[in-house]
Amino acid sequence: MSTIETTKIPDLPKWESLPDKQTVARTIESLKSRGINAELVGTQQEALRVVAGKIPEGAEVMTGASTSLDQIGFTELLKSGKHHWKNIKDEVMSDKDPGKQERDPGQGDRSGVLRWKRPGGRRDGRSRGC
Repeated sequence: MSTIETTKIPDLPKWESLPDKQTVARTIESLKSRGINAELVGTQQEALRVVAGKIPEGAEVMTGASTSLDQIGFTELLKSGKHHWKNIKDEVMSDKDPGKQERDPGQGDRSGVLRWKRPGGRRDGRSRGC
């Protein structure tokens, strides 16, 4: 039997509160300077509207595990079928061949990224992070 050594992570009080407006603005600008579009919204409901509104009708949608998508209600919306997209996550994950799961239409990404393919099979070249 082996022993696993662990290190206690110190309490991080700065992560227990929201950042100030200047920090948020600097973060958005930093992301934009790297080619990542960032939008600040005021509520979970608004975040859901913004995310859902960016996905074209008929798109194939795949998500990885994402607390953010869960918290805004996107995961539940996707599972509900009350949208105009094709949820391919269940289809991909139901395949018992792990190799096929890794080569899914979302390119096998299991991170917290929302991906979709435009209708007609043309892959949208950008990842959407949530």
